[in-house]
Amino acid sequence: MDDLDIYETALDLIKKFGREARVEAAMRSDRMLDRGDQHAVGQWNKVMQAVEELQSPGFRLRH
Repeated sequence: MDDLDIYETALDLIKKFGREARVEAAMRSDRMLDRGDQHAVGQWNKVMQAVEELQSPGFRLRH
């Protein structure tokens, strides 16, 4: 997953889950950890960070 995919996934979670998007990303990361998929855990952790960034009070999209 490249950076664009990370942010697209984060935006999708925000659209579906609103303020709970970070929690959803964390749960998906935990599921991957339970399956032993360390790569996917890392990807979902990046999505979780992107969600936090996108939902931060001072965040603005730059053109």
